[in-house]
Amino acid sequence: MLQFNATFIVAIISFVLFIIIMNLIFYKPILSIIEERKKYIQDNYDASENLKKDANLIVETKNKRISNMEKLAKQIIFDKTNKSNNEAQSIVKNAKIDAAQKIETEKEAILAMEKSSDIGKVVSEVSDNIARKLLGDI
Repeated sequence: MLQFNATFIVAIISFVLFIIIMNLIFYKPILSIIEERKKYIQDNYDASENLKKDANLIVETKNKRISNMEKLAKQIIFDKTNKSNNEAQSIVKNAKIDAAQKIETEKEAILAMEKSSDIGKVVSEVSDNIARKLLGDI
């Protein structure tokens, strides 16, 4: 059987004092360090989540700006293409008009030359007739 004597009581008291001292020296500081570490980890996790949200917002903003810039670039290209096509059509139209005018001018010049050559023929015939009359061939 168990005997309860003074050594047993001293052992129980020393064990309780040991537990109290261990609690004061080791357990509470370790718990406070664990709590600080948990708080540090949670703060870092919250900060990383906030940074992740900010990064996602920046990426969305960047994508919207890229999309807007692509639309603007397409619009500018479309406008410049239309403008250059209109200018090309205008140049072609003006060239056709100029060519038609030059052709008309050349036709008139050719007609004038033909008329002058006809006149030259008439003059030549008249002069031949005058010469024949003067020379008496007729």
